[in-house]
Amino acid sequence: MESQVKRICYSACLAVVALMCAYLEHFIPLTLLLPFPGIKLGLSNLVTLFAAKRLNCRYAAGVLIIRIGLSALLFGSVTTFFFSLGGALCAYFVMVILLKFFQGRVSEIGISVACAASHQIGQIVTACIMFANTAMLRYLPVLLLISLITGTLVGIVLQMLLWRIPPIQRWNSNGGSKESAEDKRNE
Repeated sequence: MESQVKRICYSACLAVVALMCAYLEHFIPLTLLLPFPGIKLGLSNLVTLFAAKRLNCRYAAGVLIIRIGLSALLFGSVTTFFFSLGGALCAYFVMVILLKFFQGRVSEIGISVACAASHQIGQIVTACIMFANTAMLRYLPVLLLISLITGTLVGIVLQMLLWRIPPIQRWNSNGGSKESAEDKRNE
């Protein structure tokens, strides 16, 4: 029970960090470097990937949903909510598949790039559905190329974070580290 409470608290903190990252991305003028609308670094996706690696995919889904909902509510719109949700769901399912079936065979950078590309695909599909127009598909090759760059950057930062921030551990009364069977099962 104590371990589950720690994980819930940790994921709540990560949701706040993801929300702050989403807000900060509004101030990074990537459109000056790349003149394409909607281009972002994916800093909040970094937090979701971190949550999946340090906690598990269920907690990462919670971080993702909270971030998308609050971000749209606080500084977005209904349209941005659906675009974010469409992209995030695609990225999330790719992340789950890669972590479940290819753990250890695909690096954090590879997972990040795959998630960034699938996020772009999800947003374009959402746009095509919402506007009943497939013209946005022409924009996809540019977005996929950009996702290679942003996904690589996010993956590098993810690797550094995973290296620097230790996993959550359950401490026994003597102050030593003790992993329970539930902790091992959740990783």
